[in-house]
Amino acid sequence: MVAADRKTGVNGATGETGETETTDMTGTTDMTGVIGADAMAPEADDLIPVSSPEIERKSIQLQEGETLRILAEKLFGNREFWIYIYLENSESIADPNRVPAGIQLTLPDPGHYRIDPADPASVNRAKELGDQVLHS
Repeated sequence: MVAADRKTGVNGATGETGETETTDMTGTTDMTGVIGADAMAPEADDLIPVSSPEIERKSIQLQEGETLRILAEKLFGNREFWIYIYLENSESIADPNRVPAGIQLTLPDPGHYRIDPADPASVNRAKELGDQVLHS
C-alpha cells in the first residue's frame, strides 16, 4: 500500500502546528498521535477568572473663568471638542453653558471620540454633535 505524508500547518486538517498525518490510497487518514483541539481545551474547573484592568481615567478641575470650550481648546486644540468633555460628565452638568468653577471633570479619551484638531471631519463631527445637544 502506498501512503502519502504531509505536514499540516496551524490551519491544516489537524489544527496542530507541525503534525504529520498519513493518508493511504483508500483515503483513510491515520491520525495516530494527533491531539485535537477538543482534547486540549481546558475544563471549566481549570479556568482562572481574569479581571480586566480598569482604564485609567484622567480628570481635571475647571478653573475660575474657564468654560468647556476654553478647556477643549487648551487640551485638544479646538473649542468644538467641548462636547466630548460634556458627554463624559453629563450626569454632573445640567447646562453645558453654565459649568461651575471647581467642578472635577473626567476627560474624554481622544482615541474613543476620534479627536483630531487637524482633521476637518473630526472638528465638524464635534460641532454638529454640540449643536444637537445645545438645541435639544
